[in-house]
Amino acid sequence: MYERTLRKHERILGSNHPDTLITRSNLALAYKMTGDLDRAFPLGERTLTDYEQNLGSKHPATLQARSNLATIYQATGNLSRARSLFEAALADCERVLGDAHPLTQVVRAHLRSFR
Repeated sequence: MYERTLRKHERILGSNHPDTLITRSNLALAYKMTGDLDRAFPLGERTLTDYEQNLGSKHPATLQARSNLATIYQATGNLSRARSLFEAALADCERVLGDAHPLTQVVRAHLRSFR
């Protein structure tokens, strides 16, 4: 369903529309959850890059995409890259969203799993 929705969004809305980016991110996470890391990884990378280019590196959606990509790296076993993405996401979440924001708390919890 995500694949079909992504194709439709890209065709109708364009590849950089916020709804397209959300759908691409959801598809990357769905691939990760089903163990299809070969598809999850490039899609997660592309999604983060597009969010950074279109919304900026400190936008909440970009911070979420960075955290999502970190979970994909974690699933692939690249723990050093996952940790560095989580650390960058946490620093920006704290600065932009504050300590009490749900995303900040989720990223912090992910980082705790490395200790």
